[in-house]
Amino acid sequence: MHFYEQRSPGLRKQSAVGAYLAGSPPLASWHRGPARLQWPVRMTSDRVLGAILGLVAGDRNGGPQRFALRLARSLVALRRFDPGDVLGRYLEWWRSGAFDTGPTAAHVFQLIEQGVTPERAARLVHEASGGQTAGVGPAHRVTPLGALPIVPAGELLQAARREARLTHWHPLAGWVAGAVALLIRRLVAGQELEAALEASERDVARAAASEADRRAAVVVEILGAALRRELAVERAGAGGYAPETFAAALAFVIRYDASFEVALERSIAFAGGANYAPVLVGAIAGARAGASAIPQRMLRHERDIVREFRRLVAEESAR
Repeated sequence: MHFYEQRSPGLRKQSAVGAYLAGSPPLASWHRGPARLQWPVRMTSDRVLGAILGLVAGDRNGGPQRFALRLARSLVALRRFDPGDVLGRYLEWWRSGAFDTGPTAAHVFQLIEQGVTPERAARLVHEASGGQTAGVGPAHRVTPLGALPIVPAGELLQAARREARLTHWHPLAGWVAGAVALLIRRLVAGQELEAALEASERDVARAAASEADRRAAVVVEILGAALRRELAVERAGAGGYAPETFAAALAFVIRYDASFEVALERSIAFAGGANYAPVLVGAIAGARAGASAIPQRMLRHERDIVREFRRLVAEESAR
């Protein structure tokens, strides 16, 4: 299945979007929401940490994990998702010399620093780019939102979409980020990949139907194709367009499902220096396999960040 040839004209690939610049103790809780999203969440810190450290293992350029670290700090400190606090932490990093933010986020932060309100800044960047803000950046950084048992399951999709809108105004950036968060939440809770894909497909489809948002159809299609094992690595795109990157990542996770290490290494070889798909491959495969399946050599490039993520997850597991 070559899903990205079936898009409507309004969902054309934007190749320039998102290009980069310069056992374990359980985490037990009930996450409440609509009936389709109620399940007993019995997360182990190995799976939670696996999702987050998997992101680090897949991120060889540095930006996604640094965004994710600030999101994680906010979640653990406040015990809720607060978009204003998250944006404030992103801006603090920006002022201190952020790198590898991607051009969309960089332009938004520049406008905010010039006095433009955050929402208007994101809209202006979207308009100035001709609508090319459907990049994968938000899906890269949203891993802690899905992995940590802080945001209730029934609020997770909407929270991920709100987080995406901090920088990427195009709805597809948010729908993909939401799908990633849902999938990771279910995987760290112990669901099998097929069940997690099926439930996440249903949730995105229902949310899109309730809003009459046809643009989410491409994300539903990707999840369905992954469930049917119709995504082919050879047909996947290596660019930063969020739906295409998501499809590529799922293709690698499914094809090399027996080994975190092989899935990630093959995706890194496929992606090249832009490194789009491997970040998602690491997060999704890590949520499924757990931190114990991630070779230490894959984390040596970011020892300090790995140490802090371990501390944050340990702090959360002790609650």
